[in-house]
Amino acid sequence: AEGVSIRKIVTEDLMAFTRIRESLMLQMAAFPLSGLDAFMAHWKERILGNDRVQSRTICVGDEVAGNAVCFKELSQDGERGCWLIGLGSEFWGRGIATLIMAAFIQELPRRPLFAFVAEHNMGSRRVLDKVGFEFQEEFPGSVLEDTVDKVLYVLP
Repeated sequence: AEGVSIRKIVTEDLMAFTRIRESLMLQMAAFPLSGLDAFMAHWKERILGNDRVQSRTICVGDEVAGNAVCFKELSQDGERGCWLIGLGSEFWGRGIATLIMAAFIQELPRRPLFAFVAEHNMGSRRVLDKVGFEFQEEFPGSVLEDTVDKVLYVLP
């Protein structure tokens, strides 16, 4: 994974993220595709404008390859971090997600960290395994008011 870096997200990156979200990444992540205005508003207000969210742009050379997001949510056990990596399908299978995940979790000292993954997304599940996350629990889509079965991983 030569030439891979992460940096702070700038507004111009959001248009590159729209291309990525339209790739196979959405099918693997099992996220619904929203309109451009809703997508931009979500990123500007709920991610970039939220101090409980840490986010980075993933670059390969000078090209925007994706994004990494960790948001803090409150649970019965206190605050926990939840993970999301979106990587354009042309960058899959090159070790980039594993490299980025390993680097980004070093910036997040609070544990545990949690990651929900679509059950069928074996690539992302392998990444989580490689960086030390452990399988925790399966959630049928019906439990999550969703149509997709998901699995929960935790980094203790």
